[in-house]
Amino acid sequence: MFPLMATPHIHPQLQAPLVPMPCNIGEGGIALAEAVHGSAPDIAGKNLANPTALLLSSVTMLRHIDLHDKADRIQNAILNTIAEGKYRTADLGGTSKTTEFTKEEYDCLNLVDKASTCTIRKGCK
Repeated sequence: MFPLMATPHIHPQLQAPLVPMPCNIGEGGIALAEAVHGSAPDIAGKNLANPTALLLSSVTMLRHIDLHDKADRIQNAILNTIAEGKYRTADLGGTSKTTEFTKEEYDCLNLVDKASTCTIRKGCK
């Protein structure tokens, strides 16, 4: 991992696999991990948002507090859900609602074993 990465302004979905979620760390190790996205007022309250950035910010915070195993489980559930392709929000080319996408991630998370991989279920590996 690089301590600092400078990237051109590119679409966040193209950049996301390359750059870890931002985390501001202050004196004494106090940290703030946040999802980087706009407020999207056009889809607010419509069950259309992709929750991935918010969930990955929690993964960043878990890593900061040395809970890497839990961070790996959540990250793998997110990546497996997206890779499976059955549940994707509109910004990822799908038709799933926020709640459907999140439930699938939750279901996959519940199947993650100690090796941080999902058991075989609906293509979730």
